[in-house]
Amino acid sequence: MKKKYFRFIILYFLLVMSLFNFPPKVTATVSTANEIGYHIYSIAPENQINNDNSFFDLRMKPNQEQTIEFVIANTSDIDQTYTIELNQAYTNNQGYIDYSENKNSPSNINKQFSIEQIAKIQKNVTVHKQSTTKIPINLKMPSEQYDGEILAGIRVIKQPENHDSKSIVNEYGYILGLRLTETDKELQRLIQLNNIKPEVSFGKTSVVITLQNPIMESYGNLNYEVKIQNKEKPDIIKQKSFTGLQMAPNSLYNFSVDWDGERIVAGDYRMNLRITDKKSNKWEFTKDFKIQTQEANKVNKVVIRDTSIMGNKLIIILSLIIILIFTIVYYAWYKRKSN
Repeated sequence: MKKKYFRFIILYFLLVMSLFNFPPKVTATVSTANEIGYHIYSIAPENQINNDNSFFDLRMKPNQEQTIEFVIANTSDIDQTYTIELNQAYTNNQGYIDYSENKNSPSNINKQFSIEQIAKIQKNVTVHKQSTTKIPINLKMPSEQYDGEILAGIRVIKQPENHDSKSIVNEYGYILGLRLTETDKELQRLIQLNNIKPEVSFGKTSVVITLQNPIMESYGNLNYEVKIQNKEKPDIIKQKSFTGLQMAPNSLYNFSVDWDGERIVAGDYRMNLRITDKKSNKWEFTKDFKIQTQEANKVNKVVIRDTSIMGNKLIIILSLIIILIFTIVYYAWYKRKSN
C-alpha cells in the first residue's frame, strides 16, 4: 500500500505540472548601471539654443546643411559594437512622448519634415575598449520654412555579446534628444478625433479612441475625461480620467478606455471626451459610434479565451488538490485501522 501511495503522489504532481505549458528554460541577462560599460553625450554646436541642455536644441534655417556630432564612450575592457537609430518622436499608447521605436508618422503629415528626410547617420559603429568615438549626423533642412519644432531621439544600443538562442537579452539603450526649430512663433494647439473602435489594448478588452496632433508642436500636461454610454440607455457604461499626459508633434495617440475585464457588447454608443491643458486650451468631442457583432467577438475571443483557459485550469487543479487530500486522509485512516 505504501508503494502505491507514493506512486500516486508522483503521478499526481506530474499531472498538475502537465496542465501548464512551460516554455523551454531560458536565462535572462540583466545589466546594472556599472555593467553597461558605455555612455553617450552631445557636442554642442554654435547654433545650440541653450548650452545647459544635454540634448541637441538647434536653431536652424531653411536649406541649411550642417554636421553635428555626439560621442560614444566605451568604458569597458573590450571592443564594443553599437547600433544607432534616429527615431521621430511619437506618442506611445501610455500617452507620453517616446523615441524608442521607429514609428510611421500619420499619412497626412508633410514628409519633408520627417527626421529620416532631414538627418543621415551611420547604423552601426565599433568603439575600441577604453576609448571614445565621435559620431557625425548630417542635417539637410527642408527648403520650406516651418514654425514649431521637429523632435527626434538618437538611440544607441550595445549589441549583445555571444549568447545562445535560448537566452533573453535585455537591451539597454541611451537616448539623446534632437530638437530642430527655425522660429519662436507659438502655434495654436489643435487635437483632432480620428476614429473609435473596440480593440485589445494592454491585453484587455478596450475601446480605443484615436486622436491626432496635426501641428508641429509637442503638448504636455494634458488631462482627459471620457464617458461612454449606450445610446439606448442613459446610464454611463464607462467613465475614466487621466492627468499629465503628452502628445508628440504630428503624431497619433491611441487613447485606450479599459473595459475592466468585461466583454465588449455590440451596439450603438455615444462617446463624450474632454481634454484640457495648463494653457487654458479645451477640446470637447461628442461622437456616436457603432460596435459591430463581428468586431466585438474578435476582441472578446482574444481576451476572454485566455481568461477562460486559466479558469478551467484552476478548477482542475482545485479538484486534484481535493482528491489528494482525500487520498492522504484515507491512507492515514487505513494505516491506523491496519495497526
